[in-house]
Amino acid sequence: RYEIVASYDSVDLDDDVDEGNDDNLTADATLATASPLLALLFGSRDAANSAARRMARPDTALFNAMIDAYARNMQWERALSLFGRMEKAEGMAPTLETYNSLINACARANQAVAAIGLFSRMRQTSLRPSHRTINPLLAVLASNGAIQEALDIYEEMEMMETGTRRMGARLPPPNKRTYLTILAMLDGDEHTSRRDEVTSCASRR
Repeated sequence: RYEIVASYDSVDLDDDVDEGNDDNLTADATLATASPLLALLFGSRDAANSAARRMARPDTALFNAMIDAYARNMQWERALSLFGRMEKAEGMAPTLETYNSLINACARANQAVAAIGLFSRMRQTSLRPSHRTINPLLAVLASNGAIQEALDIYEEMEMMETGTRRMGARLPPPNKRTYLTILAMLDGDEHTSRRDEVTSCASRR
């Protein structure tokens, strides 16, 4: 459905990102090599030491914390690489928090292809996207000119609100940030009619 997804395969979740000496924070990373980068990511050496000690037996919570740390520090490629390891090397299922952090990381780095690819992948699971999933995605689609893709998602959200959703839809209804993002995207005379429709929907909430 989302045409922009076509080039998502170019984002290899298994590729190591060859930066620094932390071996991409794999489970066998030592405390000595991991702590400096983790201290930067987690904000304190104590938090870094705690995370590094847990690497011998990584769990979903640790992977999520590290992916989120990479996301907050604009290291989207490292976040994706760690996501690939989480799924394939460790056999762990991503959670809603995992996808939210990844999509936010891609959105902040203006990586629309990776963001919509992750969203499509998430929707193949039993996880239900939240506003924290969708609003950053809409923003990065809008900033990359993928107006129709963003509108498709928005319209499905409106279906949830009106009760006319199609079978299988699992998106939350639009919130204030959703409407602001869509209205900003529809700036221009060619979108006047559509913008009026969105404004009318927003006014009823």
